[in-house]
Amino acid sequence: MEDKDQGLRITHALGPSSYSGGYVEYGDQNRLLGTPPSAFSSTPLFDDPGNVEARSPVVHFSQSSVRNGSRLYRRLEWYSIVTVYATGIYSTLMSGAWLTIAIKQPHWGSFITFNGSAITLSVAGTVVMTLAKSIELSFLTFFLAMMGQYLTRRASNNDAPGISLADVQLKVLMILPGTLFTQWKSYGRALFSFLGLVSLLACVSGMLYITASEALVNPKASRISSVQVLQAQLNTTPANYDYIKSDCPTTNANEEDSCYQVSAAGHAFNNFYQYMRSWQQLSTSGLPVDPTNRPPPIAVFKDNVTVQGSWVDASDVEAASRNYNRSITNVTMAMPNAGVVAAASLADNGLPQVAGTDGNMIANLDARVVVPTINALCAQGSAQELLPLVYQNWSNPLSNVSASNLTVPQGWHNSTVFDTIFGFSAASPPPAFYRFPGPSNSEMGRNYPRADSLYFLITSGSKLSPYYNLCGMSMGFRVGCSTELSVSMSGSILKSNCTQHDMSYNEPLQLAQNNTRMNWVNLTATWAEAVALDTGNGDSDAALPSMLVSQTVQSQSSNSTQPLMVEGLAVLAANTILDSMVAAPFDGSWPYPNNTLQEPVMQSFTASVTIGDFASGVGAQWQWSFIFVLGSVFVLNLVFLAYLILISAIRPYLSRIHKTDSSRNGLWKDCTDLSELFQIALNSPQPGLGSPVGVAQEKGELHDMKWHFRNGATVGTPGGGTDGLHLAFDGEQTYRMGAVKDSNYFYSPLAEGTSPGRRGHSSS
Repeated sequence: MEDKDQGLRITHALGPSSYSGGYVEYGDQNRLLGTPPSAFSSTPLFDDPGNVEARSPVVHFSQSSVRNGSRLYRRLEWYSIVTVYATGIYSTLMSGAWLTIAIKQPHWGSFITFNGSAITLSVAGTVVMTLAKSIELSFLTFFLAMMGQYLTRRASNNDAPGISLADVQLKVLMILPGTLFTQWKSYGRALFSFLGLVSLLACVSGMLYITASEALVNPKASRISSVQVLQAQLNTTPANYDYIKSDCPTTNANEEDSCYQVSAAGHAFNNFYQYMRSWQQLSTSGLPVDPTNRPPPIAVFKDNVTVQGSWVDASDVEAASRNYNRSITNVTMAMPNAGVVAAASLADNGLPQVAGTDGNMIANLDARVVVPTINALCAQGSAQELLPLVYQNWSNPLSNVSASNLTVPQGWHNSTVFDTIFGFSAASPPPAFYRFPGPSNSEMGRNYPRADSLYFLITSGSKLSPYYNLCGMSMGFRVGCSTELSVSMSGSILKSNCTQHDMSYNEPLQLAQNNTRMNWVNLTATWAEAVALDTGNGDSDAALPSMLVSQTVQSQSSNSTQPLMVEGLAVLAANTILDSMVAAPFDGSWPYPNNTLQEPVMQSFTASVTIGDFASGVGAQWQWSFIFVLGSVFVLNLVFLAYLILISAIRPYLSRIHKTDSSRNGLWKDCTDLSELFQIALNSPQPGLGSPVGVAQEKGELHDMKWHFRNGATVGTPGGGTDGLHLAFDGEQTYRMGAVKDSNYFYSPLAEGTSPGRRGHSSS
């Protein structure tokens, strides 16, 4: 053997005459099997060099070449071992965390928010996607590493069945899953073996891991519900006009009354306008109108809260009209308790304050509190029937009495046909009106001191044939209802819910409703002036009374296909009871001597709180099927991590304890790796036509043929023999070298009782 022009001359062990010679090129950094030319010698390793059949071109190794050249069972470097461990531990822990999150479906609370004060949904989705991708890559990397360890050990163990090319092809399945369809023949029967099924499971799980993470782990808009005790400020009795007007935004304290009148008029006009729009939409929809689908009362509170009330306690107006021989209408409007709005914005309650940009609901409260109501009752009558209530028609009216200074003394009572309808008596006398208002005008009645109802005389019809409507309104409370507040990007909605449910307020009222009614009458008198319901004494023909008369009817049927006058009056006054409950008691109790407290105190109430947040979980029930993917990855990671610890830690420890052979312990160089397998193939003998390889190739079973890694000289094959690490198949004869070990490389020792001569046939 000689080195020439950086080539390697291969000579025959018996001399150059039987071999034509040639060069096998190698680079300076990649010599044949990593062995420099100085490592070669001319000492034959065959114990029977006379065997002519074994005369074939071989490369002879010296002792040093055995230590540094052939690479069977080469241990991994320390940094590779650390990398394998780090990858396996990371993949196992993270896949376990992903599986736990998918099962528990945690809510992320303030960690992920709508308005970006912490982590926004888009950022959270990117983080989850990135981590899921890292789990997928680390899982496949760890799986391939452990599969390489398993195949290398099986191929180098004489007692094992060896490996086939199809077994090695299973590693390709992890990287290129499409080859399962384009090169399906190359997988052979290995795909249906236990290793093949595990590989197929790992392949499918790896491909679907991102999808499974998106379905089960990625945060989605969700809701979490609980019953809580919330706090709110308590500062005044209900319907406290002095407190309400002090909250009006004005720079001049002397103009608080005017400020409130402007605010009250604006809300009343808007409420009535929206209510009539609801009726217009209902009339054009073609739906039948009945008591169950009449448009609910609506209002706007604090300019940014849409309010929806309820019509409750429907009365049999048809029977009442027949009984009194006149048209009578009676409705009760329940509005939500507006004090809940302030409670929701109280920082001590910890509720979210800003809606998300995606329009999702972020908070919903169902508060167990009393709700305020307005009862409106109207009865038609003639001028003759109403004469006892009109001051100008009394006998001997005083000339110095006008509409502005008309008063009703306590105990005054002029009997009318309306006494039993409205409950007039000496203890609760009727109102007095200064004059009959003209058509489409309204006049507010003058009450006795501390009256509990407010009355209006509204004229309908024409000047030639007018007819009059005597209407009374009063405020009260209703049990059996709750107040619901929903906050979303589209705005806040405040609703009253008067269907019996878990959060209905069913406790008895503790505050005498007469006190609230009298306070409300004082408040509503200012409101009536603001909305021009007290301009009938001058027949100013204001727009609102005219519209109230023209757009509503005084019908004897509750099934009227038009809005009723009592409904219009109640809607106009809706904001008066909304304002009445701000900072007022939720349960009706008032144990304080004054109507207003110097410093607010805290009151509590029970509410069912539903908070819209983000949670991991499924969007549809069928997505639970992806839990199999997350579970498979975690279980496979656990199994391979246990296998890694077994071969790299437990077995070496037991070998040291029992002083057994430790040459096969630790992590080996993956001989099924493409570069390693290529070097092994170059060093393997070429099979002849009659060899098992040739037969398997003719039958198309080459991929299923079992192979072992051998280290030694092979003879007996038509293609010749070679020395070093090579592939061996059933029927091949192998001459093995003696056991040589060092800290980096080791070789299988000879079987006990054998010598480095000819061996028997190796088993596949």
